[in-house]
Amino acid sequence: MLVRMGADEKVLYTDNEFLVIDMTYAGRPARVLFTKDHIAAQSGIALDDKPEPLFDYNQRLLEVVESVRPSRILLIGGGAYTWPKAVVQHFSGVHIDVIEPDISLDAIATRFFGFEPDERLRIIHQDGATFLETNTDMYDLIVIDAFNGIVVPESLTTTQVIAHMRKRLHDNGTVAMNIVGSYWGRGGEGVRHCYDRFRSVFDSVAVYPADSKYSLWASQNFILVARRRAAPLPTLRFTAIPPDSDR
Repeated sequence: MLVRMGADEKVLYTDNEFLVIDMTYAGRPARVLFTKDHIAAQSGIALDDKPEPLFDYNQRLLEVVESVRPSRILLIGGGAYTWPKAVVQHFSGVHIDVIEPDISLDAIATRFFGFEPDERLRIIHQDGATFLETNTDMYDLIVIDAFNGIVVPESLTTTQVIAHMRKRLHDNGTVAMNIVGSYWGRGGEGVRHCYDRFRSVFDSVAVYPADSKYSLWASQNFILVARRRAAPLPTLRFTAIPPDSDR
C-alpha cells in the first residue's frame, strides 16, 4: 500500500535502498520497512499487544495457510521476513523456503524486526523467477509477495513462469499472490492481467480483497488464489470478487 509521511515518524535506519521507520500505521504503533522513496511498505510489525498482523494482506495470507494446511511453503519475496516468521510461530510442522534476492535485508530483519534463524525457515538469496525455473522441490503452497515498487515483477507473471509454479506444486497445491491495484477502472489492468494468465494455467482462480473498507475503484491489496485442481478455493474473511463483475 502507498503511505504518506506523518508527523510522528521516526527514521531508525536508511541506506541507498531502504528506510526503517517507527510510525502510526493504520491506527497502530508500528515499525515499517519502506523502499528508499517511501512509496511502498515492504514489511512491518505492530508495536502494540494485538495479535493481528500489521498489514491486512498478511492476515489474508495466513488465512490461506489456515485453509489449505500446507506442510511445505515456498515464499517469493521475503522483505524483513515478518510473514514467514508468523507462519512458523502459528503453524507447527510447517516448513517454509523464502526466496529473497537482496541479502542486505537479512541484517535489517535481524536488527529491527526481531528475526532469528529457525530450522523450519530456510532463506535462499536468488531471483524468484530463476528459482521457479530451475528448482525441483515440491510444495503445497506457493506465496508471491514480491514487488518492484508497487508492481509485481513481470518476470513472475509470465505464462511460462506461472506454468513452472504449477509444476512445483503437489496435486492439490495452491498459489497465493499479493497484488496492488484497483479492481475496477484503468487501475485494474494489473489485477486482470494476473487473473487472466493464471486462468490459462490453473483450474481454479479467484481474487479476494484484503480489506472490505476500500472501494474496488481504489488502489489496494488483493490476494489472487489459484489451485492446481478444480478444488474448493480457500475460505478467507472476505468473499472472492465475482470474475465477471463489471469494471
